[in-house]
Amino acid sequence: MSKVKKDYLIYFIMLVLFSGMIYVALNEGERFDHFSMAHVPTGNMGDSFQMFQHVLIGNVNSPFTILLLQIIVVLFTVRLFLSFLNK
Repeated sequence: MSKVKKDYLIYFIMLVLFSGMIYVALNEGERFDHFSMAHVPTGNMGDSFQMFQHVLIGNVNSPFTILLLQIIVVLFTVRLFLSFLNK
């Protein structure tokens, strides 16, 4: 098997493996939905750093942000494994 085909095969296997793990995590994570509601304070939010913290926490709890982070982790891990296999 040529090196290029081997690399594509490893990439495909890692992609399927991590996609399956993300699917299982999403399905199992639904039972924790009641914990996902972040407490948003009302009224005076204090100084600008506290407001930044609240906005950041709200954005990190977003499902879209979590999906993007998972994709980044999958791609980084595949790249890492490929670099180890090429040596």
